[in-house]
Amino acid sequence: MPITEFLDGFKFDPEARRVMGVAYEMARAALKFDNRTYAADEIIAGRIIELAKTGVVDPDQLCEQALNDLRLRVDSMIVSTSAASRFKASAGR
Repeated sequence: MPITEFLDGFKFDPEARRVMGVAYEMARAALKFDNRTYAADEIIAGRIIELAKTGVVDPDQLCEQALNDLRLRVDSMIVSTSAASRFKASAGR
């Protein structure tokens, strides 16, 4: 799926679209998922687009920052799930 699917009508020049597309494909390749989820693609694309809007034009930097954002979200979800499990376990005693 190309990153242009996530632009929501926002206009970028052709070079910016190319760089964002490269960064997006690099991030997807780095994840090495057999069955990628649309949510992960959406998070990565959204972050790349946000960064490009602020003037970041290096595909390596776009990729790395998007992956870092995804990692933070996943880590946050794991912590939340773990805390909820501990709460349920302690409430059942």
